[in-house]
Amino acid sequence: MTVQVLFFASLREAANTRELQLSLDAPLNVRNLATRIERDYKGLELSGSLCAINEHYVDPDTLINEGDTIAFFPPVSGG
Repeated sequence: MTVQVLFFASLREAANTRELQLSLDAPLNVRNLATRIERDYKGLELSGSLCAINEHYVDPDTLINEGDTIAFFPPVSGG
């Protein structure tokens, strides 16, 4: 399956790209996708990141489908 992966804020800087087009074996969940991306992009840490599929926030065990757009957002902090 082919999916689009988007990175925002500091994750975009760490990945040195705004988006990826990936061909993946199904079935695959968000957690496993994050692990694969971290393996391929050293220095990119996705654990603790927020994730959305097709503009809806999801948990790490959500399955990814053909044509999905997966967005990763860095953890939010404030003070």
